[in-house]
Amino acid sequence: MALLISIILALIFSSLLVFGFNRRIAGPMSGMLFFFLIIFLFTWGIGAWLTPVGPAHLGVYWLGYLFIAVLIMLLLGIMLPPTKPPRNRIIKKTELDDKVKEKKVAEAITITFGAFFWLLLIILFALAIIKLID
Repeated sequence: MALLISIILALIFSSLLVFGFNRRIAGPMSGMLFFFLIIFLFTWGIGAWLTPVGPAHLGVYWLGYLFIAVLIMLLLGIMLPPTKPPRNRIIKKTELDDKVKEKKVAEAITITFGAFFWLLLIILFALAIIKLID
C-alpha cells in the first residue's frame, strides 16, 4: 500500500511541476518522467524509513509520504528555472559564440546531473528494498 501511495503522490506532484509551475527539462514528456522517478523514489525510500506520523489509511501512515513528496517537489521547483518561450530575432556572431560556449557548459552539466541522477535512483531504490526486506 505504501508503494501505491508513493506512486500516486509522485504522479500528482510531478504533474504539478511540469504543468503548474512550468518546470520542464529535456526528456520524455518534458521531463515529467524524470520528475516522477525522483519524487517517487524519494517518497517511497525515505517515507518507508520515517516514524509513522498522522492518521492511518488502510494501515499506512500517509502523512510522512506526503511531507517528503511536497518537500522534494519544492526543491526541484526551486532548482529549475521556468521555461521561457523562444524569441525570434537576429543573432550576432558574438552572441552565437557565447551560445556555443553555453551549450558546451550545458552538456557538461547534463553529463554530471545524469550520473548523479542514476546514482541517486540506485541508492533510493536500494533504501526502499532494504526497508521492505526488514
